[in-house]
Formats: sequence, C-alpha cells, structure tokens
Amino acid sequence: MALAAERFETAVAAAPEPTGWSALYVDTFRFFAGGSSHQQTCAQLHIAPDTLRWRMGRIYDRLGVRTPLSAALVGLAHRIVPVEDVSPWWPQPQPPVLTDQGTCALVLAASGLDRRQAARHLGRTPDAHAYRLLLLRRRLGVRSLFHGVVAAAINGAIDLPGVPRRQPPPSSVEDDSLPSDTGRERLLHPAPEGPR
Repeated sequence: MALAAERFETAVAAAPEPTGWSALYVDTFRFFAGGSSHQQTCAQLHIAPDTLRWRMGRIYDRLGVRTPLSAALVGLAHRIVPVEDVSPWWPQPQPPVLTDQGTCALVLAASGLDRRQAARHLGRTPDAHAYRLLLLRRRLGVRSLFHGVVAAAINGAIDLPGVPRRQPPPSSVEDDSLPSDTGRERLLHPAPEGPR
C-alpha cells in the first residue's frame, strides 16, 4: 500500500501547478470531481457533449494525467476547487471502517492502476478483484469505483498525500438553555394535594 501511495504522490508532484484556470474550466472540474455524469454536467453548464469531452481532454493535459480518477484526485490535491465544493458523498460524519484489503484496493485505483494490474498486484484473479470492488462499492454506498475512491479520500477513509479532507459537519449539541423542567415531570409525578 505504501508503494501505491508513493506512486500517487509522484503523480501529484509531476503535475504542473494549475494556475490561470478560467471559470469555465473550474466549473467543469467542479461538476466532474463532484461525481456528476457527463449528461448532468452538460445540462448544468449548457454545453454540448463534444465540448465537454474537449474540455476534459484539456484538463487531463494540463494536469498531466490520463484517467478521470487521476484527474479528480490530482486536481483536488492542487486545490483547483475547494473540497467543500465537491459533493459530501456520505451523510454520516464518520467514514465507514474499511479492511486493509479494501483500503489497498482503493489506493491502488487512486495510483492509476487499472483493475487487471491491481488484481495482479494483490495476487488475485481479475474476477475475484472485480467482486471485491463490487462489495466495497456497496459498503461505501457509491455507484462506481471513481466515486468510491474520491469519497474515501475526501472523507478520510483512505490517506492520499496532498488530497484535502472534507470537514465533518458540526455535531448537534443539545441546547442547555432550555429549562430542564418541561412539564413532563409534573405529569408523571403530580404534587400531593394539600388540605382544601
């Protein structure tokens, strides 16, 4: 797993510093990294699918990456958009607990290995690895490996160097300013009646 994290760190370091991005590219990246589908992104930005493909190709070139997952993670590591702008992914403040093998599978995917290469690295058959990824996606409650890795990274389930973590929402603290006696105690235990 350390090798996979090192490989990802090398990819982040090799990517050129993303300066001078226009609002069009930042908005495209925001929807893309947030897990929106191509159709949803096109509808939100009011652009044609060919325009989106062209922009995504330019984003890959500018970040020096080849896959959508690498683009999302490297872009988040370079703070193209704040992590708060990316969908929160999980409703609960704490990420699910992952096994070592599940964590390793996600980190290998983040490092740019495809499923066949990751399966070979883990000493599994491609089918066994695909089944493990299916179970992992169900556990995380996400649609795809892309969503699972990005969600795990920004919510702290896996540690990727440079990728910021989303701050959990503030816990709901009970308000102590309310009076402790709300009338319930009087209904359950009425005061004894005195002489009339």
